[in-house]
Amino acid sequence: MTGQALRHRVEYVLLRIVAGVCAILPEVVADRAGAALGWVAARVGRPRWAVVRDHLRRAFPEADERWRRDVGRRCYAHLGAEAVAVFRLAGMGPREVRERTRVTGLEVVEAAVRKGRGVILLSA
Repeated sequence: MTGQALRHRVEYVLLRIVAGVCAILPEVVADRAGAALGWVAARVGRPRWAVVRDHLRRAFPEADERWRRDVGRRCYAHLGAEAVAVFRLAGMGPREVRERTRVTGLEVVEAAVRKGRGVILLSA
């Protein structure tokens, strides 16, 4: 096994452990844990940090470096919280997902389907 293959396996096992722990934690605790993991990733692991900094520099050339660093770190925290939400969603049954989902404009989708037309769905 190559070093990269071993690293990928270790990352996978760690991801499964995090997903399992997040599934049993209360939702608010899991969300905060996810944000904390993202915060840590932005400061310690810094995956793709140079790319993040470059993109923020290009998108916000008028902003100072401190502001861009803060935005980048907050983005990582948000990404961590959203990753935990996805882990938790994957462990929910169809009924719980439906209870947590609000659909607006369904009549537009149904009308398009009746006419044999396609639709593009967006979620927020």
